[in-house]
Amino acid sequence: MRILNIMQVFAGVVLVVSYVQMAQAGQSAAASWTEKKCRLFTNFSIENGGEGSGLGQDFVIRQNRFIQSGCVARIHVCPTSPAELDYANRMSILMINEGATGSFLPFLCDQQ
Repeated sequence: MRILNIMQVFAGVVLVVSYVQMAQAGQSAAASWTEKKCRLFTNFSIENGGEGSGLGQDFVIRQNRFIQSGCVARIHVCPTSPAELDYANRMSILMINEGATGSFLPFLCDQQ
């Protein structure tokens, strides 16, 4: 009877340790996906928003704040010109093709 209790305790400990390890792995995977999305977004923005691209200063500043936050801050980057809208559309397609959801993207205009 005593051996059975020890085995039950041991099995419980193994179960808890396994659960903790799986939870940590899940958090690590989520963090690495967030980091990967941000790296992709940053690289795509460099490739698509260079000099003479027609992006306004406020647009670029707000997007840079989003990137500097690790792409996690809810900073709204509102495209207000045709060039900014074209850029936001291209970035959205590139990111969605990589598996990011639209809710990841900062492109949003506040209702006024």
